[in-house]
Amino acid sequence: MIGMSVWTPHKLETRLVREQLKILLVLAVLLAAYGTIGYSISLGVSLEQGFNRTVETLALAHTGEEIGGARFVQITLLLFGVFLVWFIAWTLLDLVLQGRLGEYWKEVKSVIQARALKNHYIICGAGRVGIHISELLYEKGIPFIVIDSDKSIAEKIAKKGFLVIEGDALEEELLEEANIKTAKAIVAVIPETEKNILLTLTAKHLNPNIVVYARAEHEMLVRQLHSAGAKHVVMPEVIGAREMVGYILKEEEGQAQTQEKPPAAPPWLQRK
Repeated sequence: MIGMSVWTPHKLETRLVREQLKILLVLAVLLAAYGTIGYSISLGVSLEQGFNRTVETLALAHTGEEIGGARFVQITLLLFGVFLVWFIAWTLLDLVLQGRLGEYWKEVKSVIQARALKNHYIICGAGRVGIHISELLYEKGIPFIVIDSDKSIAEKIAKKGFLVIEGDALEEELLEEANIKTAKAIVAVIPETEKNILLTLTAKHLNPNIVVYARAEHEMLVRQLHSAGAKHVVMPEVIGAREMVGYILKEEEGQAQTQEKPPAAPPWLQRK
């Protein structure tokens, strides 16, 4: 069904990292706001001075003892604030050591670059056909972005310098991240033709004006792809087979002509 979001392991991992970062950011902001406002009110100083005193307290750099309300703020920051600071630091360190933070920032960078694209091609599926299309478009200087669900393939494409998003191309959210609404065309070259049909329907739903190039495995599915909205449908295996048969026929014709050619006359019978 068009519009249904599928929660793949990669998408769940990305969402988990994003939520963790949001929680850490909220905790840091609340902690800084509490200390800044608390010191500012209790000491009668500016917010800037209150923030500086908060940082000094959390860094254990402020050795003086406060009195009154400022004393309460200082104690709570020392008891709970320092704990929160270490919790935030260790959580970030854990994300870095596991490589999850680096992977998340790579994806964010790809999404930012994709949103800047216009009149580009979205190549869905980086198999043998998809990677060749990417290389040819790159040689011609035509803007494109690749979507593939295989992590190892996505990393290999990224090393080539191509813009790539790891994930399932059938997800509407992922196609929107690839800026499908401003894309010129989408190239559906997933090995399974049924997925290319679904991808075509989803793409035309998100951008009715987009041109769809699709790959088919069998001739019986070509009509379905056209009905779904694909303008151009190609069967790479059939094209390869026809080209190979063409070479075979040329060889056969050449051999036939050689066999039909009469033998040359002996030198003494040839006219001078």
